[in-house]
This record gives sequence, structure tokens and C-alpha cells, in this order.
Amino acid sequence: MYIFLPVVVYLLFVHFLRQSRAGWRDSFLCGAALWGLALFIITEILSLPRQLSLWPLIFAWALLGAGVYLASKRWRSPFADEFPSDQPPPQQGSDPSLLIWPVILIFAFLVLTCLVGAPNTSDAMRYHMPRIVYWFEYKSIAHYATTEYNQLQMPPFAEFAMLHAFILAKGDRFVTFVQLLGFFGSAIAASVIARTLGGSRFVQALSAFLCVMIPVAILESTGAKNDCFKSLWLMLALYGGMRFGQNSSLFWALISAVSIGLAILTKGTSMIYAPIFFLTGLLSSGFPKTKTLRFIPIFVLFIVGVNLPHWMRNYELSGSPLGFPSAVGDWSRKEFRYPNEDRSVIGIICNVLRNAALHVSTPSGGVNKLIEKQFRLLIQQLGRNPDDPAALWTATTFAINDPDRHEALAPNPHHFGLFVVCLGMLLYLRAWRTHPSWVIYAAGVAIAFIAFSAILRWQPWHTRLHIPFFFAACPLIALVLERCAPKTVKPIVYFLLLMAAPLVLVNALRPLMYAGNIFDQPRADLYFQEHGNLKLGYQQMANNFETGFCNDVGVDSSLNVLEYPMLALLRPGEGRMKVRQMGSTPFTAKFGPVNPTAPCAIICLGCAGNLPKLETYREYHGRVRVYGESVLLSKVANFGCDASFVSGWYGRDVLPGGGWLYWTEKAGTVKIYSETARTILISGEVNSLVNPNRVEIYVNNAVVSQLPTGIFNLKIDIPGGASNVKFQSEQPGTTARNDSRTLAIGLRNVSFKVAGSRETCTVLF
Repeated sequence: MYIFLPVVVYLLFVHFLRQSRAGWRDSFLCGAALWGLALFIITEILSLPRQLSLWPLIFAWALLGAGVYLASKRWRSPFADEFPSDQPPPQQGSDPSLLIWPVILIFAFLVLTCLVGAPNTSDAMRYHMPRIVYWFEYKSIAHYATTEYNQLQMPPFAEFAMLHAFILAKGDRFVTFVQLLGFFGSAIAASVIARTLGGSRFVQALSAFLCVMIPVAILESTGAKNDCFKSLWLMLALYGGMRFGQNSSLFWALISAVSIGLAILTKGTSMIYAPIFFLTGLLSSGFPKTKTLRFIPIFVLFIVGVNLPHWMRNYELSGSPLGFPSAVGDWSRKEFRYPNEDRSVIGIICNVLRNAALHVSTPSGGVNKLIEKQFRLLIQQLGRNPDDPAALWTATTFAINDPDRHEALAPNPHHFGLFVVCLGMLLYLRAWRTHPSWVIYAAGVAIAFIAFSAILRWQPWHTRLHIPFFFAACPLIALVLERCAPKTVKPIVYFLLLMAAPLVLVNALRPLMYAGNIFDQPRADLYFQEHGNLKLGYQQMANNFETGFCNDVGVDSSLNVLEYPMLALLRPGEGRMKVRQMGSTPFTAKFGPVNPTAPCAIICLGCAGNLPKLETYREYHGRVRVYGESVLLSKVANFGCDASFVSGWYGRDVLPGGGWLYWTEKAGTVKIYSETARTILISGEVNSLVNPNRVEIYVNNAVVSQLPTGIFNLKIDIPGGASNVKFQSEQPGTTARNDSRTLAIGLRNVSFKVAGSRETCTVLF
């Protein structure tokens, strides 16, 4: 499978570094930086001639792999002096293997979730995944015409990696492994940071264990966002700063600069975290200033060089290399702006309190309300409004999140509490005398949290944006606990394991257990875990394209930005469909094709009933279909196969147990329209108020079968065009209790499929 090509190249990088006597963890982390730089270069180079497609990508990775392999043969120890043996203190305390096995088990479950689950969180549906599809379709990462600015302006490196997985696997099956790689890599980075700070092997294992127990990181690690992937580069920048401070070598300057550059290219918040993390690493290792100044050009070259192409594209879009300051993409509007406008000392303190409050959460909603009230009173006593619109995200109010298994809202109360307690221990014990590097490290991590709170408006979803802070805090927590409170380590470990188990097994969006788990649903349904109201209409619309009536479709998401479920159902990664974005704004219209060809069909999401919007597609006069809130328009007079309940039926009843039911007094007709003659498989369940009873099936007035009540599967042959399929009760109807209608038979969970194919006739309600 081609998806393993980048993995093989990465392993070759690791092998190359291992020949320089680097430990496996150093090789894993430094190899990730070199691999990430290579992925960036391949993506940008292939994008210029619009060659981001399967075979050029295969060739590029294969060529790179051959180059790394030959280099490892010729230069066996090029970095032998960069990895000095810094053995930890003699082993103390418990066996670290006690912590390793739970971590391995958790990762096994997370890998299973990635393999079976699907990307389905709202942000992924809006811009993380759609931008991947359009890059794939256009064979380039250049900006394109769209109404969703975040598809263009947001830093794209995590999506670069997902794009490679999407192209090489011909679909989105492996895109969520990018986040899992970041989660795993961040835990490894935490362990080597603990080693550099003087931690024993047990402390190193405890540090990695604490990372793996971070609630919001567990939940997000199997999705298609970018916070865990960003954290990998930030943690590597922190570790690189420590190494660079120790020997000031070109190698560690390169690793640090690349990590900072990739972190910024992955997510904008890295511009806050990255310099603080890197300086924290430098200062905690006591770096010699005079030796580091000569490497400033290296840092500028790689940090700017990695980000310059995206910054140039953003400058063309908005006039700023960072894009618009607002999610709605308008410089004149104040709504949904990212920067915090209250930069006074009191304002910063209040925003720090708001962000900290997100993690002061208990299992009791009542207790959380009391805590929230106290935070509100404290902010008011400081002279600020807790819901100040200058400091909060538009349309939000300050509140404490209850414990949640959703990746956007889950708090991290245990890790936050441990960090605060460990800070207190360092101050109480006056650790700046005995462990100055620990104090500098703790101060740097705390400053990162304060800087984040000061610069950005508060959001209820900031818990996931705090993930790098918690990863960086774990080495400090492990060091202080082992040194100052060793008897508390095991109880804390068991408690965190107990708290993590539900998050691993019952993720709100990708559960492994209970009703609605990812094993009990077809993959096509998993995209709608958070937006079930869209499922029926989207799936019915996608069914039309199974006939092949149109392989060039335009998607207009200007009225409903949750477009990826629709894109996923069209399966563009398989190459059978060409998908393009139809919406645009005055800022993005210039990125559209000069002489665009018209697609043969338009999917207009959220356009039902919006006549002005539909009028913009008036040339699509063939057929117009409404599916829930969305509309399918086609230039072709006929598309697909559809079925509709036309006469004799009372109407649709929603009954306990799910499904839907149409009742008839004696006989009801379903009209099936098909482009060509074919065999239709009708499946469902017949219900009756009269027993015993049989149902006679007529096709264009000819009897073709008789069915008993219950579940049925029936094949019928129909000609091209319209056909009438009549369901007639053998017995007369009767009146049900508390129902004035005369009812005979009803149909439940009916589907109409083309026998021997994947095509499903759309049922029109």
C-alpha cells in the first residue's frame, strides 16, 4: 500500500540518526523534524506545476527514501558528537514498566479508533478536511475560490500531512493518524525533556504517562484537527532549545529552527508558544549567549523559509501574511476577532482567570456553578465584566465546562491541579537554590499559559488550545512528585488511569463501546456523529451519483459550511468524481479559474427555499431536487433512480423503535423512476393491523408477488422511465384504537436498491 511510503522514509531517517549513536527517542524526534521538512518541500514543489497527485507523490517519496538510504550507507556517523550520553541518575522508585504497559494499551485502542472511525468534528467538517479535498482536486495547495476563509488562511502543515495520506490511500482512512503521531511524539518528547532535567528512568516514564493521560489530548488524538500535531513540534522546539543551549551546534540549531517553523506552519497559536518554549529550553540549560548569536541566520532562514510560501498566499488574499484577524474575513467587522482587546494588566489577569477556570471542573454540575460564581465575583472585584465582549469570543459568555467527552470541550482539571501544586512545592522548598533549572522551566511553562491568555480572546473551546501547555507541564510534574511526594505517585497513576478509560473507550464522536459505537455503524454514517440532522439528506443526494450520470460536480457551501460529509460521500479520493467549490467572495473570486467550465450538477448545501440563491444557478434547468435543507441541480433531465410515495398512503408516521412507516387503507402506490431498465431490490418490513394478512405486489398493474407480513426482500424488473409499484392488502382495513383512520398495511424501513450494484434509489418523502 502506497500509504506506507512516507512511513518507510521516516524510518530511514531514524535509522540514519541511530548510526550516530543517538538513542531511539532522540532518533524518533529528530527524524520527525527532518521528515516534516521533507514533507513541506515535497508539497510545495509538486504544487507549483499542479502535480500533487498519486504518481508524482509516489516518485517523490521513493526518490527521497533512496537518497536517505544511500546517505546512511556513505555517512555512518555524521552526528556522533550531537548526542552525548547523558545517563540519568541511578534508578529509584518503582519499575518504569508499570507505566509503559498502560500506555501501550491505550495507544492500541487509539490506533483501533483511527482505523475504524472517521473524521467528524465540526471544525474538520468546515475547513480541515474540505481544504484537503480541494487541494487534491486542483493538484495544488494554492488558494482557491471559496466562501470559507479558514480553508485558505489557517496554517496548513497538519493538512499537508493529511493530504499525503489522503492521496496515497485514495481516501480519508488514515488522515487521523497525523494527530495520533503528534500525540505519541509529544509524550516521547516529554520523556527526554525530563531526562535532560535530571529525571530518573521512572520519572521519564512517568512524564510520558502523564502526557498520555491528558483528557482533551486523548479525545482529539483520533480526530482531524491539529493541536496534537502542533504540540509535537512545540515540544521538539523546547527539547531542541535545551540541547542547543548545552552545545550550541549547527545540528541542534537546525532541529530547533525547523521545529519552530513547522509549529507556526501548523497552527497560529504556535507564534505564542514557540518562542517561549524555545527560550525556556535555552535558559533552563544555562546557554552561553556568545556562542548562539552566530546561528541567528539559521533560525531566520528556516523559520521564515518554511512559512514564507503560505504567508505570501495569505498576503495575496488579505493584505496580511497572517490572514484576516477575524474568522469572517472582513477587516471592518469586529465580530469573531482573535486578539484580546483588553491588554491592560487587570484585563490580562482576568483572562488568565477565565482560562484557568476552564480546568477547575468537577463531576458535579452544581459545584461547578458555585465555582463559576466565585470566579465571576473575583473578576467583578477586579473591575471587569466576566462577559466582557472585548475579551471574549463573539456570542459567548464566561462559563466553566462540565466534564465532557467531546474533544472541543473536555477540561483537564487533574493535570492543571497537579501543575499548580508542583509550582507551590517548588516555591515552598525554595528550589531555585537546589534545582534552578526546574524553576526556570516551571516559570517558562507558566509564562506560556499567561501569554496565551493575554493575547487571545477567551473561548469555551480553549481547553484544546491549551494542549501544548499541559504536555510541557508533565515533565515538571513528574520530577517534583518523585522528589517531593513519592508516596503519592502510585495513587495518582491509578486515579488518572481510571479517569482516562472512559475517554479512550467512549469518545463522544468516535466511541468504541455502547450504542452508536463506530463498529455498529457504516463508515458513511460516522461523518454525521455530531450532525445527525444532515445525514438523510446528504446520503440521499449522494446516492444519485452512483449511477454515473455526472462525474463533475460543484459544491456550494456558502449557506452551510459543514460540507465535508457531503464530499466524503462522493468519494473523490477514489478518482471517480471531480469535485469543485462553487462559492466565492470578493476576496477569493480572484483565485478561481480564468475560464471555468460548468459542472454537470450543483450541490447547494442549505439552499432549500432560498430562491435568490437558487436563481444564481438558473442555467441548471434540467431537474431540481430538494433533500432536507439542501438542493441538487442538474443540467441532465434525468439523474439516478428515485422512488416516491404518490397515492393511497395516509402519510409518514414516526414510531417508537426508529425507521418510518407509511400506512394505507387498502392499496398504496410507489412511483419508481429509472433512467434505464433494471432489476430493483426492495427491502423493508410490512406491518398490518389485520392478521392473518398478505400483501400483493403489482408492477404497472401486473401482479408479481405475494408477501406475508414481516421483513421482506423482493426483486422486481422495471423498464426505463416511470413505473408504478402498488402494495395492496389482501384483507380490508380496520380502525386502530385512538385512531380515526382505516388502516390495512404499512411499510417500514423501505429501501430501493439496484440489484448487483452499490446504487440506491433515492426515496422522496
